Amino acid sequence: MFEHEQDFSFNFKRLFVPLTKKKAILIIATLGSIIFLISLFNGFVWDDIVFILNNPQVHQLNLPELLGSNLFNSGAFYRPIPAIYFAVLYSFFGQQAFFYHFLQVSLHIIDAIFVYLLLSSLLDITKKTNEEDEKKWNSLSGSQRVKRMRMYGSAGTSANVPDGTANTLSLFLSLIFLVHPINVESVAYIGAGTPSELYFLPGISAFLLAHRKNVPGKKFMLIIGLLLVSVLAKETGFLFLFLIVIYRHLFKLNRLKEFIGAGLGISVVYAFFRIFLGGVTYNSPEKISPISALPFLQRIINIPAIIMYYVKTFLFPLHLIVWQLWFTKIMTATGFILPLILCLLFFALLSGATIYFYKKEKSVYKEFLFFFFWFTIGIALLLQIVPLDLTVADRWFYFPIVGALGMIGVGLKELKPIYQRRQKLFYVIAIVLLGFLSLRTLVRTFDWMDNITLFTHDIKEGGDIYDGNYHIFYNLGNAYSQKKQYTAALAAYNKSIAINPHYAFTYANMSDVYYSQHKYNLAEQALKKAVKLEPNSVNYLTDLALIDTYDNRIQDALLQYQKALKLSPDDPVLKTNYAILLKTHASSAADTPAPSIALTAPPGWKPFANTAMNIGFVYPSSLQLTQKDTQTVALSDLSHKEETEEMLIYSTTGITTDNIKLPFPVTGSLLETQPVKLPGFTARMKIYASSVGVPEQLLFLQKNQQIFVIRFPANKSIDPSIVNDLVNSIITLH
Repeated sequence: MFEHEQDFSFNFKRLFVPLTKKKAILIIATLGSIIFLISLFNGFVWDDIVFILNNPQVHQLNLPELLGSNLFNSGAFYRPIPAIYFAVLYSFFGQQAFFYHFLQVSLHIIDAIFVYLLLSSLLDITKKTNEEDEKKWNSLSGSQRVKRMRMYGSAGTSANVPDGTANTLSLFLSLIFLVHPINVESVAYIGAGTPSELYFLPGISAFLLAHRKNVPGKKFMLIIGLLLVSVLAKETGFLFLFLIVIYRHLFKLNRLKEFIGAGLGISVVYAFFRIFLGGVTYNSPEKISPISALPFLQRIINIPAIIMYYVKTFLFPLHLIVWQLWFTKIMTATGFILPLILCLLFFALLSGATIYFYKKEKSVYKEFLFFFFWFTIGIALLLQIVPLDLTVADRWFYFPIVGALGMIGVGLKELKPIYQRRQKLFYVIAIVLLGFLSLRTLVRTFDWMDNITLFTHDIKEGGDIYDGNYHIFYNLGNAYSQKKQYTAALAAYNKSIAINPHYAFTYANMSDVYYSQHKYNLAEQALKKAVKLEPNSVNYLTDLALIDTYDNRIQDALLQYQKALKLSPDDPVLKTNYAILLKTHASSAADTPAPSIALTAPPGWKPFANTAMNIGFVYPSSLQLTQKDTQTVALSDLSHKEETEEMLIYSTTGITTDNIKLPFPVTGSLLETQPVKLPGFTARMKIYASSVGVPEQLLFLQKNQQIFVIRFPANKSIDPSIVNDLVNSIITLH
C-alpha cells in the first residue's frame, strides 16, 4: 500500500519537477485559459461600441482607409494596426463578441509566455556555483550531468551548474503578469485594451531577438520590422526600441550604432505614415480629459498621486475602476503632500537597492538597473507631462509592470540562500499570492459583462471619485436607453447634467428617451437645449424638425430644415427631406419654394428623415398593402425613434449593394446570400441570424443606380410582384 502511495506522489511531482520550459509554457496557457474563461462570454462594452459596432470604417477591408484618416488615426494617435486587426475580425465574425474576446485572451496568454522567456533569459538560468553546488555537480555521473543540462540548458563548464531556481522564479513572475487584476482591463476591454497586446507582442519579440550578443543581418531586419509593427499598433512601441539600445549599452554588446540608426529610420517611416497617409499631427484631448486642460504646472502637481495610484494598485489590487478623470489643482495634504512623501520613499527604496547591487556585484546591478529603467520609462509616459485622455487607466500599466516584476525577480534571486532553507514556506506564499490575484481577476472579469454592469459597479466602488465625471453617467444613460430601461436612463442623464449642464449630447439622447416614451413636449424641450449649446449641429436641427413634423407643426419643421440647409446647403438628404415635407403639406407651405430635388410619397406613408440615415418612407403598421386580398407585404417591425413601424428605406445613388452602409444595425451574423428574380431589378436577399431569435432578411434592390433596401423577418414572405409595384410607385425623382 505504501509503495503505491509513493508512486502516486512521485508521478505528481514529476508534473512540475524538473520544471522545463515546455512545462512552464503549458502551465501559463492552462492557468490563463481557466482564469479568463468567463470573459469569453462578455459582450461589447464602453468604447467597443464606438470603435467596432458603430464604426463603418472597420466593417470592410479597405486598406487605404484603414491607413488613412479614421477613428483610430485621429487626434493625438496614429494606430492603423488595431484598425486593420478589427477590420479583419469584423469581416470574419461580425458582431459576435465571443471571438474578439477569445483572440484577446489568446494574445494576453502569448504575451505572458514571452514575459516568461524574457525573464528566464535575463535572470540567468545558468549560475555560478558556490562550494556546495560544486560538490553536488561533481557528485553527478556523466549521464546525470547530460540529463540536467538538457533540462536546464547547457552548463558550459563544471564551474557553471544548471540551476532551476531562476526558471521557477521566472514562471512565478510571468504568472503574476498573467493573472494580475490590473491587467484585466487590457484583456476584457476590446476596443481600447487590444492595442496593449498588439504593440506588446511584436515589441517584446523584437527585444528577445535583439538582446543576444550576435544579431545576424536577417534577424536584424526582422527586429526592425517587428518594432515598426509595434509602433504602428501603439506609440508606446517606441519604448522597446529604447530598451534595446539601453540593454546593448549596459552590457556592452555590438551593433549599438546600427540599432540607433534603425530607430531613427523607424521614426521617419512612422512619421511619414502618420502625417502623409493618416493626416495626423497632434491634438490635445482636452475635451475628454479635464486634467489635460490644466496648465503644465498644475498637471505636474498630480504626478505623485498618479505614480502612487499605479504602485498601490500593483501591490493591493482591491479597488479597480474605469474612466478616472480626477485631478487636483492645488497642493493639498491628501492630493499632493502625502503621495509625494510616499513617492519619495518608494524611489528611495529603489535607489537603495540599486546602490546595494552596485556594491555587491556589477552584473546583478546591471540587471536591476535595466528593469528599473524599464519601469521608469514606462510610467513616465503616464504622468500627464504629455496630456492623456484619462488621468489613470489600468491598461496603461501593461508595459511598466514587466519592469516592476523584473526588479522583484532580481531581488528574489539574491535571496536564494534564504528561501532555499525555507523552500516549502516560500512555495506556499507564492501559491497563496497567485490564488488571491487569480480570484480577484476572476471576480473583476464579471464586472466587464456589459456596460450597465461595469458602470454601475464602478460608480458604486469609486464613490466620490466620480463626483466630477459626467461622462460615465452619460454613457450609463446610453446603456440603459439601449436596453429600453428609460426611467433608469433618465436618472443617469440627470446626474450627468447635474455635473455638467453644458454637454449637448446628454440633452439630445435624453430627447430620444422622451420621444420613445411619447413625451413629445419634453423631447422637444431637451432637444432645444442641445440646439442652444450646439446651434450649428445639422443633426439636432433635423431631429427637431422631425419632432415638429410628427406634432404637425409644419411651419416650425420647415424653419428647422431651412436653418440646417444654411449650414449644409448641398446635403442631398436634407434637400430631399425638405422637399418631401413641402410636397406632402403643400397647403401649409404655399409660400415656401421647393428645392430642385423632391420625392413623392404614396397615400398613407409618412416621410422619413434623418441625416444620419438614408432617405425613405415610413409605412405605419396600422396599414396593410394587399393584392387580391390574399397577399400582404410584411415589412419588419423596425424601431424608428422607438416607435414600432414598418419601413422601406431608399438609399442614394452612386453605390452598390456590396458597399452599402446600412442606416440601421443588423444583429447577428450573415447566414446566406441568394439572388432574387424581380423584373427590372438586380436583387439580392441576405439572411442574418438575429440575437432576438427571429432571423432577418434584407432585400437589396438595384435599379438605375438607385438602391432600395427592405428589411423584414425571415419567417415572413414578400410577393415579388408587390415589391416591384411598390418600389416603382413609392419614389419618383423629379
